Amino acid sequence: IDQNSMRWSGRVGVLVAGAIVSVSADLRGVSPEKQSLYDPSKAFTCFDGSSTIPFAHVNDDYCDCIDGSDEPGTSACAKSTFYCANTGHQIANIRSTAVNDGVCDCCDATDEWETGACSNTCEEAGRELRAAQALARERQAEGGKIREAMIAEGKALVESQTTEVAELRPSLDVVEAEKTQTQTAKDQAEEPEKVAKEAADGEWEMTKSEGIESAKKSLFVHLDHDASETITLDEIPLKIQFDSDSDGQVSSEEAEDALDRDGDGAVNETENSVDFETFKEHLYNDIQPKFDETHPKFKEHDKPAYPEDVQALITAADAARTAHSDVERKYNDVKNKVDDLEKKLETDYGGEREWAKTHGVCYESPNGEYTYVVCPFDKVEQKEGGRSHSLGTWKEFAGPEGNKYSVMKFDGGASCWQGPQRSMTITLECGVEPEIYNVQEPSKCTYSASMRHPALCTPTTAGHDEL
Repeated sequence: IDQNSMRWSGRVGVLVAGAIVSVSADLRGVSPEKQSLYDPSKAFTCFDGSSTIPFAHVNDDYCDCIDGSDEPGTSACAKSTFYCANTGHQIANIRSTAVNDGVCDCCDATDEWETGACSNTCEEAGRELRAAQALARERQAEGGKIREAMIAEGKALVESQTTEVAELRPSLDVVEAEKTQTQTAKDQAEEPEKVAKEAADGEWEMTKSEGIESAKKSLFVHLDHDASETITLDEIPLKIQFDSDSDGQVSSEEAEDALDRDGDGAVNETENSVDFETFKEHLYNDIQPKFDETHPKFKEHDKPAYPEDVQALITAADAARTAHSDVERKYNDVKNKVDDLEKKLETDYGGEREWAKTHGVCYESPNGEYTYVVCPFDKVEQKEGGRSHSLGTWKEFAGPEGNKYSVMKFDGGASCWQGPQRSMTITLECGVEPEIYNVQEPSKCTYSASMRHPALCTPTTAGHDEL
């Protein structure tokens, strides 16, 4: 007998053992929708058209079809799938290679038809699933009501902001015109003020310069005992103010110290006598404090008030500056308000603006040693004790096509040491109460988290039974 004959002989044996399977109403491993594709009264053609085989070769534990469609109920074909009816629970489709592997993949145990390793647990699993689905529906219904309220509040907010911008725009134009007028008035008032103050200040500078010069000259003359227009070492002892140690006389050392300009402890020929220019440039500031009672410094900081005519111009300019400052402040307040409102109106707060009322709201979540703070449309922070690190500022909703509002993206956070700027991606799901969980750092300084929020409780997120 050749090998091919042996192959068919083996298949007949399998067929006899599983003959009931081949002629039964339902072929093992096949869904009800595909049962009609397996007709035991005629040959079977592979789904990919690669071959046509006798129906007896279906589910004979030998892979004839490239796509594995001839072995839905055995583990012979790697590409085939096994259908679990799982009555009382959810249907499932598993890889056929898992059939009879001793692992319970189908709760109805049909995948282990040969090993008998499993028992039917679908009723219990179904009860648990239905309870979970009922809870999910309740949560979705409750969250859905909150979402509807959020949508209504968001739309009302848009209407209110739109109306406010429309009302503020005309007043902004009026205040801007006032700002231009007060700027012109301010410029006109400041010009004569500037000229008058510069003239008065120039006169004061001359008076101050003359006063300083006069004070220095007065002390120089006081020390120039012989009126020789020089102060000599011999004249220093004549002034008791140079008695540094207060012993009642001026010693030679104290006299020399007064004229020792280079600080070497001795008076050389150039230091032995000084003229007025040298005195006022190099010695006055050191010697004058000793004679402060009789020869005080000119009080250069005691600048007198401006003359009445100059003061009148300053008063007028001050009034113009105040008027302009008041109008400018008013303009900036209105302008900032309009800009803020327009920015919010342009912000994507969700398909139905359901997130609009959360702008300015922050959610906190303790997570081990850290606390994470998520502020939609603003920022995300990681807090540790009294310190905080920015994990990013708001960028956009970044969910996949058709589900854009399922993911929030924050980037441009604080830079990591020898790493990138921190960023965070938050996956959103339905929840009655806002809750941040599952915070992770899948790669350096790149964070991810999940967040439950009623804004995600749309009708499409309602749980339903698939039993």
